[in-house]
Amino acid sequence: EKTLNARRNMLKNHVLPHIGGKSITHIDRSMILDVLKTIDAKGFCDQVKNAKMHSSNIFKTAIIEGLVTVNPCDFDNRNMFVRKNVESRASISAKEVPQFMAKLDQEDLSVAAQACRFLGLTVLRTTEMRLLEWSFVKGDILDCPAHIMKGPIGKKRAHVVPLSTQALEILENMKKQKHNSKYIFPNLHQLDAPSNTNIVLNLIWKMGYKGQMTGHGWRSIFTTWANENDFLDKHIEFQMAHLDKNKTRLTYNKAQYLPQRANLVQAWANFLMPQAEESQLLRA
Repeated sequence: EKTLNARRNMLKNHVLPHIGGKSITHIDRSMILDVLKTIDAKGFCDQVKNAKMHSSNIFKTAIIEGLVTVNPCDFDNRNMFVRKNVESRASISAKEVPQFMAKLDQEDLSVAAQACRFLGLTVLRTTEMRLLEWSFVKGDILDCPAHIMKGPIGKKRAHVVPLSTQALEILENMKKQKHNSKYIFPNLHQLDAPSNTNIVLNLIWKMGYKGQMTGHGWRSIFTTWANENDFLDKHIEFQMAHLDKNKTRLTYNKAQYLPQRANLVQAWANFLMPQAEESQLLRA
């Protein structure tokens, strides 16, 4: 229901004002392209992809129904909007991380701050982090089912994430808040729903990093840091939940590399949150 309403609102706000009054048989590629350019010019770069995708689905249905013979959305527009899409995934450098984490500490234990820390520690995608449920936590690992992961329908794969001591401490802090939700990071206005889509991004902007850092930026920082510290590429890629492009290896390689990735994420966590590492040593 929520997803359906979001798609309807996207079409209502961004597509229908331009072509909603036209006969579907009269809409051509140039009209669709004009709609996408208008959306992009207004700064809604994330909606360009959604507008094209959902409009394309409408035309696919129209073809099946015999109303039209051509899908005017069937073209590659990736190179037309690359600049803004790259900007939307901005990230700070590894050298800037300590200052960023110090500012994040000022946000204390709010859901947004804990979500931002956890996103950094696990290098999940923002949507995957938002959809995490308590039932996915299996001791010191996070067993993410395929349906919350990124990927084409039918090709999504489950993803196992080793949890560092810092990540486990965040989970304990969230438990103590007793939100009584199945979601680890719930929407405080509707506890049976996951947190807001922009929960981490809004916090980052509030901290003064608008245009410099995003939730997705953690993945870029992690990849650079891990490679510079000589961790194996296959362990890094597996932690990022990147599918092997070699279809044969993808089919037959069932290795999880859990011990190796546990060492990787713990070393990364100690870099991100060294104070937490020190407190763990003191308690030991």
